[in-house]
Amino acid sequence: MKRRILVRLPLSYVRGSVRRLIPSRERKRAVAQSGMMLCLILLACCALASAAETAAERGKRVVYEALQALGGDAFLHMQDRVESGRGYGFYREQLSGLAVVKIYTRYLAPVPGQIAQRERDAQGKHEDSVVLFTENGAWEVTFRGARPLAGLRYNNYKDGTLRNIFYILRQRLDEPGLAFYSQGMDMYENRPVEMVDLTDAANRT
Repeated sequence: MKRRILVRLPLSYVRGSVRRLIPSRERKRAVAQSGMMLCLILLACCALASAAETAAERGKRVVYEALQALGGDAFLHMQDRVESGRGYGFYREQLSGLAVVKIYTRYLAPVPGQIAQRERDAQGKHEDSVVLFTENGAWEVTFRGARPLAGLRYNNYKDGTLRNIFYILRQRLDEPGLAFYSQGMDMYENRPVEMVDLTDAANRT
């Protein structure tokens, strides 16, 4: 019966043996050649990656992957949704109040560059205070009745909605003139993320 004997040698001994076997001049040349080969391989990989996918193609791919993560076709056919939580008010950087908030959203047929949804923001346990946002304007509704909101507030709502990623994914992906551009990888809250700029026909990014 043959017996196998395992001999463990220190790494320093092995390295010393290799050094003694290969002359120093040839060893330096071999190291330089291997370094050059590694650089060439890395450059070739970068060239292939850039040739395979442009920034626009990568940006579009990432956005459509996000859409699939939200449900894909089911998300695109969602007609309304409800969000609930707590809303906090601040005055001079100090907390001035909080309330239970519910936001009801109804999606309309998309119109390029225009709001195509109606939103009802209700505050309070019994939804005593309500703000209505439509494609034509905004109103605040209380027990005193309804009054129109100032144009500045509605314009801010409209601009924020057109830039909202959920609204873009649901309503704007087929909009003429919408361009995608990948900004590459970054870190957000200690997580790797993909950054993508979307620019519409009105040059909003």
